[in-house]
Amino acid sequence: MEYNTTATLVPLKGESNLDAWARALKVQLASLGLKPYITTTIPAPEKALAKWHMDRAKVMGVIHSTINNDNIQSILMINSWDEDNDDPKYLFDLIRDSITSVTNEAKSDVLDEYQTLKRASFASLESFLMRYQALRKRVKDVGYFIDDNVELTNLFNAVKHSYPVDAKLWAADLNKGLLTTKKFLSLLSTLANTEKTYSNMVVAKVETKNVKTE
Repeated sequence: MEYNTTATLVPLKGESNLDAWARALKVQLASLGLKPYITTTIPAPEKALAKWHMDRAKVMGVIHSTINNDNIQSILMINSWDEDNDDPKYLFDLIRDSITSVTNEAKSDVLDEYQTLKRASFASLESFLMRYQALRKRVKDVGYFIDDNVELTNLFNAVKHSYPVDAKLWAADLNKGLLTTKKFLSLLSTLANTEKTYSNMVVAKVETKNVKTE
């Protein structure tokens, strides 16, 4: 049987197109009458054994044509890919489980960094806020729900030791329910601009002093 492996197939790139890859693969195999080979393990029949081997080989060929990405190959190897296993369902399940596992680990890493981020680890409040906002977006993009009260508390804890005087005022507003995450980020942004302006002034004074000394 001649078959076209390019009509509907989607090359697998990673978690971002895992669902699209699986759907396209199923459509392609269904058009060939071979879809059951990735939905269940089909045992060797007593008759038509040669056709069974041929069908499995065709399905494996179709799957392999979509996983040429070096990163995908590496992920499968890390997850103990048995290349001698000729069962298409084994390979199909391994691909989905391996990619999902990597994705869940990556999601967990993003959440961990977001929750443990501290102002003291950064050279400036501006750089801290840039990283915080980037992580905040990534956490939401991967599907985590962030309760505003929890987010506000985490953000307060991340900066309070670096600004003990301001922290007393922030804590008072926090206890009175006058502070929201949006308002707090605005206050921190203003503080970051003040810090930056002061730093620039200090640098300018030092440079001026050096010029006079010369």
